[in-house]
Amino acid sequence: MRRTLLPLLLLPLLAPAAARADSVVASEQVQSRLRVREFAAGPVIGSLSPGERARLVATHGAWHEIELDGGRVGYVSAAWSRVVREPAPAPSAAPPEVPRGGLFAALRRFVRDAATWLGAPPRVEVVLREPVRDGAIHEHDDPVLPVSGLATLAGSSGVYDLVIALDASTSTHAFSEVDVNGDGRLEERWKGPDSIHHAQIRAARELVAALRRLPFNRGGERIRVGLVTFSGDEDAAGERFDPSPAALLRLGRVDAEAPVPLTSDYAHLERELERLARREPEGSTDFAAGVGRALAALGVLADEAGAEDARGGAQRTILFLTDGKPQLPTDRKTAERAALYASRVAGRAGVRIHTFSLGHDRVRRGPNPVLARMAERSGGRFTQLEAPGEIVALLGSTSFSFVSSVRLVNATRGIEIPEVATAIDGSFYGELPLAEGVNEIEVEAVLSDGRRTSRRLALTWVDTKPRKALEARLAALREENAALVEQLREKLAREMQTVRSRDRRDLRISIAE
Repeated sequence: MRRTLLPLLLLPLLAPAAARADSVVASEQVQSRLRVREFAAGPVIGSLSPGERARLVATHGAWHEIELDGGRVGYVSAAWSRVVREPAPAPSAAPPEVPRGGLFAALRRFVRDAATWLGAPPRVEVVLREPVRDGAIHEHDDPVLPVSGLATLAGSSGVYDLVIALDASTSTHAFSEVDVNGDGRLEERWKGPDSIHHAQIRAARELVAALRRLPFNRGGERIRVGLVTFSGDEDAAGERFDPSPAALLRLGRVDAEAPVPLTSDYAHLERELERLARREPEGSTDFAAGVGRALAALGVLADEAGAEDARGGAQRTILFLTDGKPQLPTDRKTAERAALYASRVAGRAGVRIHTFSLGHDRVRRGPNPVLARMAERSGGRFTQLEAPGEIVALLGSTSFSFVSSVRLVNATRGIEIPEVATAIDGSFYGELPLAEGVNEIEVEAVLSDGRRTSRRLALTWVDTKPRKALEARLAALREENAALVEQLREKLAREMQTVRSRDRRDLRISIAE
């Protein structure tokens, strides 16, 4: 009896709720129609009139995914719509009374928070740019199919808001152990051109250059970038830090700056990085301030200056670079606690922090444990560099998507290309040989956690070589016989002239008689 009591008591806590078909309607602010888009921030494919309902499929940040008549899926702005909750069916029998305190309260809290603790894996989809649709006919004399697209979070269509957070504390004047400025010399002096400070700036510029080259992002259409620097004044540090979003925001205003808010203007960003390279770092290290200011730039924390509105469906990421440990606010222990709290706030808001430790810990001679835990709590990745200057080569090639590789398969020909060129944002391009007729194609994305997601389509290849060969032969024959054709035309013209002359002569004779 004692063994079966706990599972029986857990049944009412773990039983799934009855399915409900919640609806989405236009909010009271909508006067004419609510636009329905193909994907978040995508092209308009329809609309909802005031009072018209659509079934809610899921909510992705600032967008509701809905099902239209006929089963088609679209997206509407959450700011201009509202969800109508359908009442759950009445239970057939009253649930047993459960005490409010003790074990049962703890169990309820566990069930309520389990999804948050475990971190449900994100839903990823493959968005094809080429070929554009299933059942397409590929007419070409080259039996190679270009395949390109994006492997991205569902509903985002490869849209990113990215903040680069740079350590601006005094210690970054130290030598980076790498030839940062590329002059062929290693200058080990303090505040030299090969310092950690200059390595961070160079790395950020290399990343921006890499973003410029990404498909469908030459003008920053898909990826906005912001810049944050953090340090801090030990003499001005507060007495305590009470973990709260408001306290985190205040800390970010005091010990961090945002020289560049989220922007698609990469030229402006590069100019600001050049200006930042001329500034001298100073002060101590405040991790929490850097994260807090970055979260404000991303719209997670409400900055009084008004952060730019986050784009619906955008994947939000912070790239956090530092050569040290958190020292502020107040003492080292409080600083670590504040940094971990900031990363937890980021994780709850869906913001991933990828942390980079620029060089080994001088004391422990090992990885920076706080940075590793910050990345873990926010769902990001931690990277430990042996030499600080290695960040120059690394940052521009660091993937901030969920994709590690893409695989192409033509099941008809039995051909597999296990890894195609995949960029840091999940965009990819490959070429797949075709067979004449219908080809069964699969595009599979392998995610960083080992999961796989794929798109399948059938494509018909029509070999145009025979037709082109026939057209070329016909053109050659026409050219060879051009003189003969011209002679025939001239002969025909002379014959016609002769006939006309004879007819006119016969007409004159007839009149004379």
